[in-house]
Amino acid sequence: MFYIGRTEDMASRLIQHVCEAKRNPTGNPKSVVIDRILKRGLYPLMEELETCTGYSAPMYAERFWVRQYGVVLNHPVVNRKFFFEKLAIKNCTK
Repeated sequence: MFYIGRTEDMASRLIQHVCEAKRNPTGNPKSVVIDRILKRGLYPLMEELETCTGYSAPMYAERFWVRQYGVVLNHPVVNRKFFFEKLAIKNCTK
């Protein structure tokens, strides 16, 4: 696992990620990993971690899983740094 995100349509979102990586393979860390997978003749897979409904529940679940894999388990999740950036902004005082 290298990226955690939320979507309503996993198949369409996977295609979007792959197309993005093909257009700009160095555009972001996720695209770099997908490009490496594709260059090996493989195709990335998606796995559903949790099903949520409503507006805020999916956002909280995404944050939970990024933190769980990227911080608690120290798994190399490419969007882990965004978790820290958002946390720093949230906790910033003026």
